[in-house]
Amino acid sequence: MSKKKWLPLVFAASLLALSVSAPCMAESGPAGEPAERASSEGAAAGLEIRTYWLQDYDSDSYVSYGSGHYQVPGLNREAQSRWPELVPVMEDFSRQEGTDRTAAFEEACADSREARKDYDHEYEVSQETDIFPRRADDQVFSFVTYYMGYTGGAHGYYAYFGHNYDPVTGQELTLADVVSDEEALKDVIWDRLLEKYAGGSIGTMGATMDDYGSGEGKQPLNWAAGPDGLTFFFNPYELASYAEGAQTVTVGYEEFASLFTGRVSRQTGGAACRLAAWLEEDADVDGDGQFEKIGISEKRGDGMRIEGFTVRVNEEECGIDMGGNACVPYLMRAEDGRTCLYLEIQMDNDIRKTAVIDLTEGTPVLQEYLDAAVPERWEDLVTVTLFPVSTDCFRMSKRINLLSTYTGERNYTMSDGSTGEPLTEAWQADYAPSLTVAEELPVFPVDPDTGSVSESAVDVPAGEEVSVAATDGETWADLLLQDGSTARVYVDTSSWPHLIDGEDEAVYFEEQYYAG
Repeated sequence: MSKKKWLPLVFAASLLALSVSAPCMAESGPAGEPAERASSEGAAAGLEIRTYWLQDYDSDSYVSYGSGHYQVPGLNREAQSRWPELVPVMEDFSRQEGTDRTAAFEEACADSREARKDYDHEYEVSQETDIFPRRADDQVFSFVTYYMGYTGGAHGYYAYFGHNYDPVTGQELTLADVVSDEEALKDVIWDRLLEKYAGGSIGTMGATMDDYGSGEGKQPLNWAAGPDGLTFFFNPYELASYAEGAQTVTVGYEEFASLFTGRVSRQTGGAACRLAAWLEEDADVDGDGQFEKIGISEKRGDGMRIEGFTVRVNEEECGIDMGGNACVPYLMRAEDGRTCLYLEIQMDNDIRKTAVIDLTEGTPVLQEYLDAAVPERWEDLVTVTLFPVSTDCFRMSKRINLLSTYTGERNYTMSDGSTGEPLTEAWQADYAPSLTVAEELPVFPVDPDTGSVSESAVDVPAGEEVSVAATDGETWADLLLQDGSTARVYVDTSSWPHLIDGEDEAVYFEEQYYAG
């Protein structure tokens, strides 16, 4: 008897896996749709961010002593080919990061167990470390690690740490490699801090720029290279109290050209940069050489649920009337200088959508909501996220519910004068479950050479296994048949249950797998 199978969300998540190193070009093939516009050659080189999950609990009582995750950076296939010397460096970094984060988590959880036993004081350890890619081109490969955790006490702690590499040689860059006059740079940083945080308490912790630098006994400046300049991070308790939070300032390559060696300069071409959601970041969004301040805040309703977000550029604001559990901001700049904020909103049941806000004129203007987000996939118990380092051609994915639940992925571009358009109508299906035909299924063959779809239907016999290869996500799916050929099935999704040839789709399959 055929039926729809509703999967628990944990298992469904494993079905939503996708390939993140597919080439960035307009596809035809199974989708049967010719390329609608020219695309960039090859795929963008970038980061594959791997998330490892941490958990410590009592196996008898299921009392949790700690939970969290850590992320490590890796190079995707294209980046490995482009920068082979960087590959072992990233592997070593990731291996050490995993060792250090796991050891710190285990030690903190052991302390939590002892506190419960010896002092009748219960607390659960939380430890999260995320990767924020900032820039990836032939000049510099830069990312920030963001740590946030609680290991007992009055409150937790968070901090940002920059990492910068020469992608050609694999060498980790020092500030002296990039900056020619450190003392003059520190004067600019201090002036920018006092200007940006004029109402705060900069310096109340006793530290000044004299405490920073490359000299003996001084604290190295903490920095990351972005598209427009170097961003310097000062974590809580460095310059101000914990309540004041972290501080950042960005020193522009072109605005202060005399301070730089020329080894790293303003990024040209399409560029993408992951911003820190709750820090006020600096970027030249309108191309006038001056930096604008970009801020994001939550709009909370009853029960403190996030009902939306507010995006600010200097004093101008734009409201996002879509709530969720969190947001992830990406600054996306086209080769012609147009700049957008892609605000990925993470909602319940692992649903993710993206608000596209145009920043080009220095004023945030909401353009659209994309039913898509940065690609993610599961490899066993590890989550892999592909960071879009180029806006010429980048991947996005969405959850699709057509014949079953799975992930679709397709290429987008900002090179056509838009704030982001798909290169094809079709979503390439990834890890779609195999379906067994229960009753003769009417399909329309797809020509493997031209991609054209036959006007005459044929029947797939009962008992044959098929899987979705591509779909528009709404009206049709191209099925991969057992003989290796592809055929299209049309689905009426205007009501529930979905219909095929006027019949409930469940009639045609022994089981379907929908996330619920």
